[in-house]
This record gives sequence, structure tokens and C-alpha cells, in this order.
Amino acid sequence: DSDTQITATVPPGASTGPINVTTPGGSAASASFTVIPAEPGPDGDLAPWGAPDGNLNAGDMLIMYRIVLGDIFPTPLDYLHGDLYPQGTPDGVIDMSDLILQQKIILQLESE
Repeated sequence: DSDTQITATVPPGASTGPINVTTPGGSAASASFTVIPAEPGPDGDLAPWGAPDGNLNAGDMLIMYRIVLGDIFPTPLDYLHGDLYPQGTPDGVIDMSDLILQQKIILQLESE
């Protein structure tokens, strides 16, 4: 990455520990590293509201409906999970396109 930062893939379950780096210029060992988990991508999981549970179901569709209809205002967490469309490049809006894609995912008509 740079002279002062390295990004690495670590084994599943790793959280902290030493890391050894070898370059043509020599080797070095760090005191420890800390794994920073990646933020979840949009997955449509909105329920329970404010505490997504990792399951996609009718509860998630209900929350999405309420956001799209303006009954509730989306939180930053809602945008993180609910801004599904366009796939791969969320547009910062939760609207009918996101709702339709969420329904297709839940009904297994389209993959995440």
C-alpha cells in the first residue's frame, strides 16, 4: 500500500497478533496487528429496526416499505443495509428500486 501501511488477508478467525513482512530489502516483525472487519455491504437486512439480525424476511420488507412510504426516516444503518440499487454502486437513496430488489432477494428471484 505505502511505506507505512500494508493491507493483508489473514486467516479466518484471526483478530490480533504479530505479522512478519519480508521484502527484497530485508525482513521485519511487528509487535502485533489488529483485524478491522469490513463493513457489511447492502444486503436488505433492516429488521428488527435499528438492530439487523442477519436474516432476510417479511420484517425486512415491512421496514423497507415504511421507509419508501415516508412513515419512518432511514438511519445511517438503514442506508448501509437497505440502499441496494443499483447493485454494486448504491446511490445514497432508499426508494422503490431498492424495495423491488430486496423483495427479489428475499423471494430468491435474484441473488445478492
